[in-house]
Amino acid sequence: MYEVEIKVRGGGSFEVFLCNTTKRFKELTVEDLWDKVQQEKERYNSENYRLLFEGSILDEDDSLYETGIRNGSVIILESVRREPIRFQCSSGRRNSMDRLADFDVCVLQ
Repeated sequence: MYEVEIKVRGGGSFEVFLCNTTKRFKELTVEDLWDKVQQEKERYNSENYRLLFEGSILDEDDSLYETGIRNGSVIILESVRREPIRFQCSSGRRNSMDRLADFDVCVLQ
């Protein structure tokens, strides 16, 4: 039985059952993995998320076996959206007017 663990960057994880034979596993691609991820958790899709394995982004055409993924491998699911957020930073001085500065920050969510 071939399963992988999907860890969502920012919290949470779940397991995905891929197949039950070595022959079938060697035929699977990253696109097949995406199909399994979406069956498990519909909100995750390849338009808004990417799959990372050992620090590399997985391409949908790649063979799972050739990327080094095996039964029990941990794959990271990461959002591809970078949304600017605004926050204010105080100088921390008391008893005087705090100086406030605006920053534009891009965060990977």
